[in-house]
This record gives sequence, C-alpha cells and structure tokens, in this order.
Amino acid sequence: MSEETNSNNNSNSNINSADDSGQGTPAVNRSATRASQHKRPNNKLVLGACMLAVVLIGSGVAGLGLSGCGKKAESAAPAKTEAAVVTTTTTTTTTIAVGPTSALTGVQLNLDDTAGAALLARPVLVAKMDNSPEAMPQIGIEQADMVIELKVEGISRYMTVFQSKDVQQVGPIRSARTSDPDLLAMFGRPLVAWSGGNENVVQVMADTPWIQSVSHSQAPDAYSRSSAKKAPHNLILDVPKIYTYADQPPVLPNKLFDYVAPGQDPGGTPVLGFDM
Repeated sequence: MSEETNSNNNSNSNINSADDSGQGTPAVNRSATRASQHKRPNNKLVLGACMLAVVLIGSGVAGLGLSGCGKKAESAAPAKTEAAVVTTTTTTTTTIAVGPTSALTGVQLNLDDTAGAALLARPVLVAKMDNSPEAMPQIGIEQADMVIELKVEGISRYMTVFQSKDVQQVGPIRSARTSDPDLLAMFGRPLVAWSGGNENVVQVMADTPWIQSVSHSQAPDAYSRSSAKKAPHNLILDVPKIYTYADQPPVLPNKLFDYVAPGQDPGGTPVLGFDM
C-alpha cells in the first residue's frame, strides 16, 4: 500500500505542477522523452539517404553503395566505350586551262591552240554571197561562223560572216545594198567584201565608219573569176589576201549571244527535226 500511495503521490505531484503553471495542460516529462529519442533510430535520415542514393544511381553515378537502406549495393558493371569510326573523303579539283572564246560561236579554244587564237585576234570578214541557182554550190559557206539571209528583189543573198576558221576562198561575191551597214555594226569593225553597186551604194559604204570596205574596185588583187561558172556568178574572194588590207589594230566583235559554259546542259528537248 505504501508503494501505491507513493506512486499516486508522484502522479499527483506531476499533475499538480502542470496545474500550477496555469496552462491547464498536463506537464511533459522531458527527461523521459529525451531518453526515448536517444533509443530510436532517425528514420527520416535513413529514408533521405536511400532516396539520395537512388537519385545518384538514376543519374548515371556508378559505384555508390546504398548504406543504411537495408541492402548492400551491387557493384555496377563498367560501361563499354566503342571508338567512333571517322571517314574522310578527299575531293581533287583539276582546273583545265582554256584559251579564248569565239565571240560569234561561243566555242572555247584549247590553251595550246595558238593558230586558233590568232584567227580570233583578227577582224571579222563579211562577204556578200550569191544565192541564185547559177551560183550553187557556193564556196566556203560551210565554214562561216554565221550566215544571214537577206531578201532582195524577189531573191535572196547571203551575208556570210567569217573569223574563227581558216578559210581560203569564198564566193561567188555579189553587190552590196544600202541596208547592209545597219546589220554590220554588231561585228566590231569588219572587213566587208562586195562586188560593187550603184553610185548611192558606193557612197553609203564609203561613209560608214564602223566598217572597212574592201570591194572589188578597192582590192582588185584579192578577187578573181572562176571558169567553172559564168559572170556575174563567178567572182571569188581570196581570204588571206583580203586580210592584208585590214587596218591595225583591229576592232574585234563583242559576244553576240549568251553561250552555255563547257559541260553545261543546254536544256531543251531533243527532236528529230522541225518545220519553219
């Protein structure tokens, strides 16, 4: 009975001390609480360590142990690294030296074609050529850089243009017309070979500054008559001889058209032929 009484007295003493504080709340035995905290493991710290270890492993950090998580961490296998294969492609560009380009045809010469370059360094030669049945076949027309057909008096004449090819003879040569100088302006200052004409034509040709007139009467030794045809369809021009009359320095033609570069696709669709 004395032990129970003492125990009750202690309890009452604890309760009374709480009542005496005026808070109306039972007092807490702080010594007992501290002892209890020392005995319990800190579950929050252990759980936090486990979560930190999981995050680190999930982020690729290998080799960390999960101490305090209740299980030993397994050692991670070393990662395999494969060497990257680097492929190098070497492109060799070869520049081919080329010579001058013909202003009339767009044909580009080889650099070692000195003879062709010499031809392009001389003035253009324009020869008025016969196109009547009696004049056929004409001489040298297939070697012309350009052929312009002119309608005159119900027939046609040719204005044949030479520069890039080494031609020896052309003909038959026929007369000039007063409309010729307007067409000749695009060729620089060309030599113009013609057989003759009326007084008005002769004066117009003589007064045109952008041509060098070399008619039959102006350069007689450069012309001859062929026995194969009848006059007036047989006057033949000696091309090397007529070039001895050319003024120096020559006035060369500008590029007449837009030409595709060597190897460039010209475009268009191939056809077997066409009607005009």
